[in-house]
Amino acid sequence: MKMDVFASALSAYGPQLTIGCRESASFKSVKIFSDQDRFFNPEILYAGRISDLGRLDFLPQGINFLCIEDEPNRRVTLENAHLNFITVPPVHDLCIMVNLAQDALKDSLREASCWEKLLSAVTHRESAQKMVDIAAELLGNPVIFSDSSTKLIARSNFDQGDSLLWSEHSQYGYFSYETMQSEKYKRMLQKMDNIVRPVLLEKEMSDYDSITGKVLVDNILIGRISVLNAIQPFRNDDIDIVDRLCHILAYHLRQDNFYKFVKDARRESFLRDLIDNCYSDKEEIDQRKMSVGLKLDGLYCVLVVEMRDWDNPNTLQNIRFEIKAFLPPGNSLIYNNKIVYLLNKELLFSPYYDQGPLMKYLTENKLSIGISRNLKDLKNLPELYRQSVDALKIGAYLNSNELIYDYDEYALYHLFHSLSTKVNIGGFCHPALVKLMEYDRRNKSNFTKTLYAYLKQNGNQSATAAELYIHRTSLIYRINKIEEIMDLPLDDALIRSHLYTSFQIIEILERKAF
Repeated sequence: MKMDVFASALSAYGPQLTIGCRESASFKSVKIFSDQDRFFNPEILYAGRISDLGRLDFLPQGINFLCIEDEPNRRVTLENAHLNFITVPPVHDLCIMVNLAQDALKDSLREASCWEKLLSAVTHRESAQKMVDIAAELLGNPVIFSDSSTKLIARSNFDQGDSLLWSEHSQYGYFSYETMQSEKYKRMLQKMDNIVRPVLLEKEMSDYDSITGKVLVDNILIGRISVLNAIQPFRNDDIDIVDRLCHILAYHLRQDNFYKFVKDARRESFLRDLIDNCYSDKEEIDQRKMSVGLKLDGLYCVLVVEMRDWDNPNTLQNIRFEIKAFLPPGNSLIYNNKIVYLLNKELLFSPYYDQGPLMKYLTENKLSIGISRNLKDLKNLPELYRQSVDALKIGAYLNSNELIYDYDEYALYHLFHSLSTKVNIGGFCHPALVKLMEYDRRNKSNFTKTLYAYLKQNGNQSATAAELYIHRTSLIYRINKIEEIMDLPLDDALIRSHLYTSFQIIEILERKAF
C-alpha cells in the first residue's frame, strides 16, 4: 500500500506525510517498533512514537514509519532524513493507529485482488454480470449497470433494495415512461449530462446516495454505472474507482457485436429486444415505445440489408451510414451481421420515390435487400424480421441477379421450400404440366414458357402477348395447342391455380426460372 494513500485514509486523524525516499514509499505489512530495534525491512510499515525513532542509534534509510508525535520538535530533525513517515497528534492511541493501518492494508490487498479479477474478466470476455459482481466487491456497495435506454444489463445482489428505480429495474428491467417523464428524473439527467466524470447524486429518486458514471464508446453514450451507499458510506476514492470502471465496461461493450455498432442505444436496444422476442406483454411494449420516443405513423415494414460479398472493403457501419441517404427515414441497427431498418413501406414504394440511386448503390456495393410484410403490431417484429431474412434467402436462391426481394412475392416459395425438407412436394405438381414439359424437351418447343406467362397474367391474352412480344393471334394458337397437349381446359380457374402452384414447386425443386 502506498504511503500517500494510507495518509489519505487517516485524514480524520490529522496526519502529516513526509516522503524522503519515493522509491520505497509503500508497504505490505505493519509492525510496532521500539528504540531497541536494529534491523528494518522497507516493505514493512513500522508504527511507534517519534521519540523512539529519534533514539535509534542510526536512522535507517528508505524505511516507512507511522509515528505518534509525542515530541513535536523531533519531526523537524527527521524531515531531511532519507525515510518516509506519517505523524499524527499525540492525542491518538498507537494501538488504534496500528489497527487502522492493518485495516487499510487489508482493504488495499482486497482492492488489488478485485482489480486483478476485473482484468482477468475483461481478458477472457466474461459477462457484464461477472464484472458488476466484482465491482460490487471492490466498492463494498451495490452496483447497477444499465444501457442508455435504462434497460438493466447487470446488477449486483442486494436484497434490501426498495427505492423506486431499484424496484422498476426489478419489475420491468428498465425505468417506466412515467418515471422518465418526471421532473425529478429529468433534473437528475441534467446533473449527469453536464459532466463527463462520475457524479455524486444525493438521494435523487432513491433512498440512497449514488455515484453514477457514463459508459461511452467512441464518445457515444451507451450506458451508465451506478453505485449506491446502501451498505457502507462512500470513500474518498470511490468516484475515481467508478470512473475506471466506466472505461473497463466501455472496453467490454466495444467487444460486443451489438453495442460496438450502436449509434442510438435507447432505440436500438429496444428494437433488438423486440427482434429477440423479449416482450410478452403489449402494455410493456407500449411503455418502452414511449420511453425511447419511437413513433410509427403509417404502414411500416422491416427491411434487411445483407452483404453478398464479405470481401467488400466497406464495413457494415459505413454501409449503414451511407445507405440511409437512399432510403426513407427510419430506425436502424446492426443485428446478426445485417443492417435492419424499420421504415415506412408506403414511402419506399411510393411513385414519388426514385429507387434508381438505391439500386445503383446496392449494385456497386454488392448488397441485397429483403422486405417484410406490413407491420401491424410491434410484438410481431420477430416474425417480420424472419420474413425479410427468408425473402433474401429464397429470393437469392431463385433470382440471384435481383437486388430487392419482397416477401409478398416469395411467401409461397418459402412455404414450398420449408415443406421440401419434410415431404416430397414434387408429388403435388399437376401431371399435365409434367407432360407439357416432356413435350417441349422432345420437340424443342417452348410451350411451357408460354403457359407460365399466361398463368402469371391470370389468363389475360393481351397482357400475355405483350410480355412474350408476339401477336395475340399467335398466342391464341399456342394456348389451343397447349390445351391439346395437356388435354385440359385453361378457362377453369382451379386448373389454372393448380398449374401455377406446380410451376412454383418446380422452381424451388429445380432452381429454375420460367
